[in-house]
Amino acid sequence: MISHLFPLNLRGGDDPQVIFETLNGFNEPLSPTDLMRNFIFQRVYREKRGDKDKTPDELYNEYWLPFDHHFWKREEKQGRLKRPRVDLFFQYFLAMKQATDINVGRLYHDYKTWIETEKPYVCVESELKDTTHYAGVCKKLMSPEEPSDLSDFGGMLNDFDVKTIFPLILFLCGEVGLQGESLQQALRLLESFLIRRAVCGLTTKNYNRLFLQLVEGLRGKEDVSTALRSKLLEGEGDAVIWPNDANFSSAWLTRGLYKEIKPSIRLQFILKRIEQEKRKSKNEDIHIRSSLSIEHIMPASWEAHWPLPDGRMAKSLLERFLEDETDSEVEKRVQAIHTIGNLTLLTHPLNSALQNVSWSGKQPEITKQSALAINRELLDYSVWNEETIEARGRELLVHAKNIWPR
Repeated sequence: MISHLFPLNLRGGDDPQVIFETLNGFNEPLSPTDLMRNFIFQRVYREKRGDKDKTPDELYNEYWLPFDHHFWKREEKQGRLKRPRVDLFFQYFLAMKQATDINVGRLYHDYKTWIETEKPYVCVESELKDTTHYAGVCKKLMSPEEPSDLSDFGGMLNDFDVKTIFPLILFLCGEVGLQGESLQQALRLLESFLIRRAVCGLTTKNYNRLFLQLVEGLRGKEDVSTALRSKLLEGEGDAVIWPNDANFSSAWLTRGLYKEIKPSIRLQFILKRIEQEKRKSKNEDIHIRSSLSIEHIMPASWEAHWPLPDGRMAKSLLERFLEDETDSEVEKRVQAIHTIGNLTLLTHPLNSALQNVSWSGKQPEITKQSALAINRELLDYSVWNEETIEARGRELLVHAKNIWPR
């Protein structure tokens, strides 16, 4: 029932929408979607309706009632603020339709102007059908717990906080209708673009404009997946470039990703994807349910148990700071510690138990306690130093370029 939408006794000539916008019996601020809902349904009453047309109540129950479900009312972070999912969906929806940035604070005004000016629908039911269609796509992106290509991609977007790509995904799935292998190909391109840029430490500030420009540039293309790759390759400059293999490899091997990629859940995602890649057809298909943390194989506090290549035990960090000495062997090690070749995934209890243990004590414990392929291969290394860290980094890089190709 939608009788609660208009709890006012109206006289001839009264506009229920205008009254609703100025009065609120619950003395609560009206959300953009509250205003949009009533703008939509007051137009249902104005439409000429035949005997076979659905009643306003039937339209509400079929198309809008799902938006009153707790899923859509749940708030999600957007920048510094939190917004109900339904408000965010309509923001993404309208941004995709117009290929332009939409401020959620002006969402109702912009939506109303779009409907009244461009008249994109023949009737309100067509409008409701369309929004419901796109809402199904958005729900999969927002619900990583429901297995699908879209939900998996949505989980990655959540980890890396890249919600500005939602209008582009709505376009690819809702307007273009990509599915199956074509959708997988498009999502793989976009994931590669995002992960390579994250590893290279490139900015995310221009993403909002970039993804809307892609919507505009791809509209009307026949082979959208091919056109998407071409558009991504056209980007020049740090704000939009898709890093090539040389730049990606250099960042992968030399940047201290443990400190550079924050929060740590993003680096965990990268390592988990490599773990999945390492599991070939002869391996068991294992779903990781344990809570894992990132472990430095050679610990950050290495001085007490990890001698330098020349056999010396290094001075502590505090002693080096106070004496202000420069030691090339120490500097080389410090630079290698936080690179990805020295990082792995362990359960919290195992991570805590090992702490600063030497390689001779740490290696057998990791390989005995962990079932991960990414750890099983540590058996191949008899020693652990700067050279083996780089060698493992290069081995992981082979898988990374296969997962995230350009």
